[in-house]
Amino acid sequence: MTHMPARYALVDTELGGQRIIRGEPLILGLAAANTDPRIHTNDPEREIGNRSHLGFSAGPHQCPARTPARLIARVAVEQALHGLPRITLGVPADAVTSSPSAWMRHLESLPVTFAPAGNTAPDSSVR
Repeated sequence: MTHMPARYALVDTELGGQRIIRGEPLILGLAAANTDPRIHTNDPEREIGNRSHLGFSAGPHQCPARTPARLIARVAVEQALHGLPRITLGVPADAVTSSPSAWMRHLESLPVTFAPAGNTAPDSSVR
């Protein structure tokens, strides 16, 4: 999820110099997590041991599990492609669309065509 559903301020407060009035909706945006340039300088000597994060994923917020997550995803995709060697995208690549949701980033669908086991030619009727 890139954003958490709204919570509401229980009391008047100030956060980061911004006044928040009781009852105002607050949305936590995880996509920006762990991107503070004062912490992440691209200098590995200064960042040793800094594994702070707010979400499990891979991306610019540098989740501490990004390397194992990428390895798991790569192995899963390689195994799927090995088990279905004739798999192809079932629509033109530019027809694959993402969800318009502000809460999550994911594909609407990913239509594929593949040959049934033992068949060497793709079968467009199998989806």
